[in-house]
Amino acid sequence: MPKVTLASIRDAADKKYGPYIIEDIEGGDVTLMNPLKLSKAKRKKLAELDSEGEVDDKLADTIRLAASAADAKRLLAAIGDDLPLLAEIVKAWGATARVGEASPSAS
Repeated sequence: MPKVTLASIRDAADKKYGPYIIEDIEGGDVTLMNPLKLSKAKRKKLAELDSEGEVDDKLADTIRLAASAADAKRLLAAIGDDLPLLAEIVKAWGATARVGEASPSAS
């Protein structure tokens, strides 16, 4: 019977669902937490963003939920009004949370 440790499982999960880090931002790297690693409250707020508001506001709010306040401020300042750049960052970040579908049971 195979044996694993909780630490080895945690390491594997961290590698698979680790943060999305954007380099070359004035003041240092910006870290966006994987959506699956956000608190339940923040994940709920992310889900609610789809229902209202302007697209640029929703994308900026997504960054604010995924990053620390200081990182979000620096990243959004670096992006400025470049909506396509903001959209690409959010799209790439969102792709980090792709959870595979469950395998069908043998029964």
